[in-house]
Amino acid sequence: MGVLPASAQTLDKAMFDRALTEAKTYATDYTLLFFCLRRNPELAPFRYAMLYKDIEASLRRLRVNGSDDQQNALFIETVLANTKVTPVDARDPVLDDKCQSTGIVTNFHEFRENGTALQLRLLFLPIKP
Repeated sequence: MGVLPASAQTLDKAMFDRALTEAKTYATDYTLLFFCLRRNPELAPFRYAMLYKDIEASLRRLRVNGSDDQQNALFIETVLANTKVTPVDARDPVLDDKCQSTGIVTNFHEFRENGTALQLRLLFLPIKP
């Protein structure tokens, strides 16, 4: 048997599980980011747009690697169910300290470490023609 075209191949379970782990970590980081930037509500539409675009780009990467509709739905659900939006008036000294100690806002603006975009966290998935 020859090699199946990319569209006929399925995404390996181990690779999909790794993608879900990255999605959960991303959601945790994005939740902290929402908390840290809560006092800038004028920027919220941009954060929501980035979250949407990041999920969309990540799905493209999953699809070219053979993900099916059920995997795609679970991936989206994992990100959205684990991402929490913080009200502007929320107070939590522990999280305020974490905003500073993790550098998440700077890292988000520089796309590095805990601020890395979800699609970049999936670079372990090869790009297929």
